[in-house]
Parts: sequence; C-alpha cells; structure tokens
Amino acid sequence: MSLVQHVLALLVLGLRVCITQVWNEEACQSRHGPVLVYNKIPKTGSTTLSTLLQRSSRHGFKAVCNQSMHQYNAFTEQQEREAIKDILTTKPTDRPVAHHQHSRWLDFEKHGYNKPLYLNLMRDPVARHTSRYYFLTQTLPKRHRHSQPLRRQSHLTINECFDLSDECWYSSYLNTLGNLMTAYFCGNHLDCRNGSTHAALERAKHNLRNEYTLVGLNERYHDTLRLLEVLLPDYFEGVVARAASMPHQRESKGYEPLAEHHRLKWRLLIANDIKLYRYTSELFQERVKACLSDSE
Repeated sequence: MSLVQHVLALLVLGLRVCITQVWNEEACQSRHGPVLVYNKIPKTGSTTLSTLLQRSSRHGFKAVCNQSMHQYNAFTEQQEREAIKDILTTKPTDRPVAHHQHSRWLDFEKHGYNKPLYLNLMRDPVARHTSRYYFLTQTLPKRHRHSQPLRRQSHLTINECFDLSDECWYSSYLNTLGNLMTAYFCGNHLDCRNGSTHAALERAKHNLRNEYTLVGLNERYHDTLRLLEVLLPDYFEGVVARAASMPHQRESKGYEPLAEHHRLKWRLLIANDIKLYRYTSELFQERVKACLSDSE
C-alpha cells in the first residue's frame, strides 16, 4: 500500500469512527414531548407494557387507552385525521399524555400537526402467531369466539388445525393479516393496504427507523425496559424496578409449538414480518450497544 493509500484509509476509518460516535450520541439522547403514542401490536407483550405505562402514569403524566385509534385495518384519510384530532384534543394542558391502542402508525405531519413520540414492541412472527392462535382458542372467553370455524376447531392444537390445511380456521387470517406488524409500521398509505407487498415493507422500515423513539423486542424485554428508561424518562422513569415483580400478562401457557413442516409454509405467508423483525433486531442491538454500558 502506498503512503497516499494508507493516509486515505486512515481518513476513511476516522470518518467512520466520527459518524459512529455522533450516531451513538443521538441514539442515546432522551426524548421529551407532550404526546407519546404506543400503537401496540397484538400478542407482542403489549398488555404488560400498557400496564406498566398505566402504573408509571402515577408519576406525572396521563395514560389513555384511546378507542379512536383502535382499528386493525387501514384508516381512510378522513378517519386518520379524526383519530389524530381526538388524540390531540384529549391531551391535558398541565402534563404529558401517553396514548396506547391497537392501531397502525398515524401520519401527524401529513395532516399539519407536530408528530408525537412513537413507541412500539415487536415479537418473533412465528411465536406471535402461535401465541395468538392459543389466545383465541384457550384464553379468549367462549362467548367472544364469533367465528363458526373457530368454535368448531377450538379444541385442536395448532398442528392439528394446520394438518387440515386451508380448512384450519386460522389459515384465512394468515392469508389476509399474516404480515400485520409490517402493516402497523407502514401506516395508512395506499401502499399499506396489503402488508405482504415490497412497498409496504419498505415504508414500514422507513417509519420504524425514522419515526419511532424505540421499537423494543418481546424476546429482550428487560433490555427494552432499560432503554425506555434512558430514552423516554418522562414516561418510563423507574419502569425496570416496577416491572420486576410483574410477570407478562394474558400469556397462553403450555401450548404445543408449531411443527417444522408448518413453519416452512408460514415463512412464505409472513415473509415481510420476518424480514421486518430481523431488521428491527439489528437496529435494537445497535441501540443496546450504544446506550447500555454493560452490553457486550
């Protein structure tokens, strides 16, 4: 290597180190704002985190389970605008407010409003769907099992059900909402109507990286809470201690895991959620290394 090449290599290395240091500083800065939105995804540990949010609200902010946000499918532009207005009009003037509900990402800036702080939580997609299957068949009260196929097949394990192929009641859900996590992060744009498209995945990645203060992982719940204390202290100060004596809630226990041959088929149906989860895991690990001093 010539002297010029050696100097150039050192300059590039120094630039990379500088960029990394700046990113680390920005990544670990506390965020403050009057509105926090947690558009929680079902079966990711959201009930536990919502409960922690409610308990934390005793220390200076208000937590609201906002029904105007509650919708699995995409909002129309008018519905999105009304949901945003409802969030902003329920904000108390004397303290911050945290809204939590099952909802897709809402584009505040598109409708002329300042964007809030955003938070969410993800889970391994196969584990999330397996948990949802057993929640609906075992935990959900029978009076709420409105689907005839669900009522007929609720005694089946997940493998017994999928041995029936398309006759399994959960198959239709996988075909329509299998990539629900992608759709939630994508939002209400026309590209987001179907979470299985490439356009939906790219929008979801963009929003996840640029619009969210943190997207935690169910499988790394403790690290997620530690990061929340660092990044959102107005809402989560002391949350690690608060969570120490509180187990995950409403989790279906003792269920049979999905067989490998069914898992292979699922991977095709929920491919976008798997890609998004891997992308999130990489970002999360970068944040852990940058912000938690005892990380490896």
